[in-house]
Amino acid sequence: GEKTRRAKKQKQEKTRKKSKSEKASNGEINKRWVDRFHNTVSGYREGNCPVTVEYSAASASGQLKLGSQWLVQPRDDLIYLLREEFGKDSVTLRYQ
Repeated sequence: GEKTRRAKKQKQEKTRKKSKSEKASNGEINKRWVDRFHNTVSGYREGNCPVTVEYSAASASGQLKLGSQWLVQPRDDLIYLLREEFGKDSVTLRYQ
């Protein structure tokens, strides 16, 4: 009856609130990643090396090829800083 309907409604509201907070957390994580990336490469821009970011999550994956404003100078110290910030296995320099 009425008690069961109220219990279901409360459970649905809790689920909605949880989903919103999880989305906020994911958004915050993504913003922190972007901020960390920007801070790391900002002193090495205006180079000739394109940057591709490989993204992988439970809901999506793909490659993001950054625009010409993100061309970097592929210097050893930049590679070192990126590996320190994101993990040594997370950064690859490909020569073409």
